[in-house]
Order: sequence, then C-alpha cells, then structure tokens
Amino acid sequence: MKRFLIGAAVVALLLCGCNMKKENDAATQTDIQQTQSEQTVKTGNTNANISNLGGACYSDGIAYFQDSKDFHMVTSEGKSLTQCPVYFINVLDDYIYYCDGTDSKFDIHRMKKDGSQDEKIIDGQCYYVQVDSNGIYFSNYHDNKKLYRANLDGSDKRALKDVGAAYINLYEDDIYYIDENDDYKIYKTDKNGERTVLISDSSASNLILMDDYAYYINFMHKPDLTKREAIGDNLLYRISLSEDKTECVSSVQMLDVNIIGDKIYYRELHENESDDKICAVDFDGNRNVLAQENGSYLTVAGDNLYYLFRDLDKDIMEIRSVKIGG
Repeated sequence: MKRFLIGAAVVALLLCGCNMKKENDAATQTDIQQTQSEQTVKTGNTNANISNLGGACYSDGIAYFQDSKDFHMVTSEGKSLTQCPVYFINVLDDYIYYCDGTDSKFDIHRMKKDGSQDEKIIDGQCYYVQVDSNGIYFSNYHDNKKLYRANLDGSDKRALKDVGAAYINLYEDDIYYIDENDDYKIYKTDKNGERTVLISDSSASNLILMDDYAYYINFMHKPDLTKREAIGDNLLYRISLSEDKTECVSSVQMLDVNIIGDKIYYRELHENESDDKICAVDFDGNRNVLAQENGSYLTVAGDNLYYLFRDLDKDIMEIRSVKIGG
C-alpha cells in the first residue's frame, strides 16, 4: 500500500464547519454499543465493527472477541467458545453467529451463547456478515462477491444483487454497501434487493452507517490486490442521509476507522508504517494517541478497543487491546 506523508506535526481532526450530534456525550461506551445494535430492527453487531472484520462484539454486558494469538473466540467472563479463528461475530438473542477462518474457509456457524450446539449453517466464503432479526446478509466470495441473504438457520440462501458487495451495513430498513464492481461507489438497497439507490460515486472504503450519516474513507483498491495502492486522499468523509450533503470530517490520513458515540478511533497513516499510531478524536477535535504502534481492523467491545498488530520482521501477528472507557 502506498504510504502518505503527513508531516512532523500531527494535525488534529477538523470539523470543517460541521455541527456534530452530541446526544451520546455522557453515555458510557457499553451503553452506546448496546444502543447502536438496537435500531429499528435489532442487529448482531455494530456496523463499525463489521466493517473492521467483526473480531469483537458486545451484548448484554458481555464482550466476545478474538484471543490474542489464535484468534479463537473468548469472552470477558473468561470463557473460550471456539477452537477455530473467528471473524464477523454477531450476537443476537440466544445465538452467536460467526465465520470460521480456518484455512480461509469463512463458513458461517451458529451456536448457543454458552458454546453449545455449534453448527455450520452456510458454506463460505462469506464476508461482511451482518445479522438482524430478519436474516443473515453477506458477500458471497464463492459467487463473485454477490450480495446474499439467508434465514437465521441458514436456509433459503439466495443472491439479492449481482454486485461486488463489500462493507455491508444494515441501517433502518435498508442494506448499504460498497460495490467493488462499480469503482467502489456506495449504494443502498432494500432487503429484497429490489429498490437500489446510488448514495455516493466516490471511491470508498470502511463504510459505517450510524446516526443518519454514512461515513467512509476516500480510498481506492487497485483491481490487482497483490499491488494494493491508495489513490484517494485517505480522509474521512460523511454523507447526511437526510440532507444529501457530503462533508470532510478529517484533516489527517487514516484507515480502519471505528466510531462509537462521540469518538472516532482510527489508524493514523504515516509515510513509514512503523510510525503509524492508533488514535481517538472526539467531535470537538480533541485527539488522543492510544497506542504508539500500527494496528488494523479496530473493533470495540465493552470498554476495550481491539486491533491487529503485525511485525513481519519479528514474525509477530496478534490481537492487542487498549482501554478506552469505563
């Protein structure tokens, strides 16, 4: 990936004249996560977590997350729930849904919250898996990344849209996604895949729907994924769904964005990857460095931020965490 020079003096996030919503300022991180996963239709995880591969989830006072070394699913109560690496964790009612990352299979599994009755319900490869009380929505990598839907038990699996679906978000009664087959533009469609609307023709990544906004990074993947490069500006933008207005939210280049309440968590990009940092900023522009190291796929569960740390020279790849609330 092409690195970007930010400069010796790090510029804090600017609001570009935005009047940000502050209803959640006094709420705890855990309260906010619970609220965000309970929209018009209850969802199994936050859109922000799923956009970061869903390695952590918070539900009913319990955090579910990847352990540090093997990426198995563990809980904040100290329970180990799987013997396989997990991604796209969704917790809904009595069940946990997840993708089995063994050998990059990414089959969808469902089990009880205590780890019992674990069964494969959908053959992979399934990515950006989102679950709500009406069904399971995902990008089917076995079928050219088409947008798919299935019932909660895995039955009635079918394609909704012949698109290259990525960063699937469930918001209100619609599905939002980035179409990799159409220059990474942002679309929404209803849950039958019949009413589709173009939201933005920007080349986007890290799509997050929340609080009547669609947030995204202006970032473009080259078609050859072995030579991935960013040709956008790597700034964070947001689209007002009610006003159809787009505005820039940041003045620093970033990836792996996660948003909870009035905080934006992100990987701050520097010319050298070893100089990257994990930061948080509120909507007043107050910035805080959380970790002086690179970290990707930022997810939030309870009062912890989880991220993937990699140092290929030292053969290190593990999940690390930092306290962010409580």
